[in-house]
Amino acid sequence: MKLMNLGIISCLALSACGEEKIADNNDVIPATHLVETMAEAQCDRLFDCCAEDELKLVLGGTDSIDKDTCVENLKQQFGAFFGPSVEEAQTKNRISVDISKIAACGEAIKTQSCENIADDSTQIQRFQACQNAVIAEQEPAGFCDHNYECKSGFCVSDEDGGSCKEVTEVGDACQSLSCFRGQYCGDDDTCLALKEDGEMCTADASCMSSKCSKETKKCEAIIGICND
Repeated sequence: MKLMNLGIISCLALSACGEEKIADNNDVIPATHLVETMAEAQCDRLFDCCAEDELKLVLGGTDSIDKDTCVENLKQQFGAFFGPSVEEAQTKNRISVDISKIAACGEAIKTQSCENIADDSTQIQRFQACQNAVIAEQEPAGFCDHNYECKSGFCVSDEDGGSCKEVTEVGDACQSLSCFRGQYCGDDDTCLALKEDGEMCTADASCMSSKCSKETKKCEAIIGICND
């Protein structure tokens, strides 16, 4: 399904819209600071919440890990999750970063529940304070790789690449992953609201928790590794 509208097609015909303005090499790009703040805050909370054996499970290692190594590992993970990277997105003028709000993002991560601490790669989606630090610059139909680049908060990929689109409503037609957050694409190719814990399900993607039990065929909460 192609999501590009006539505006995009007209721009391509004029060979103007496909070009992205690249920031000057001398520009200060604070996106790196955002990634570092998030990684440092996450590791601070991990070491507050988790025992050594829990840390190994959360961080995917078999050996003991110190906080500095944790920060370096998570910096790579966060950078990969924002992929190709928040720095590249900012260099292409798809986002800007509000330096004044970076500290609030770190504070939100440091004060999160220990039960949820293992979910370490989705901080910008899980915390409003982190979302506030990243300002989307792409209008609907603009090129994108991730939701956070779009003013609508919704980037959809197709055979022509990613493009920003208006958010879907429950009941709208869909294909695969083309529904807005809080929704999933049902078997009837319409966007449906995500199911709460205890509701019947057939796939993880249909559950708010992203876990559909194979035994009960119901959505269920994911139990965290670390606890208060």
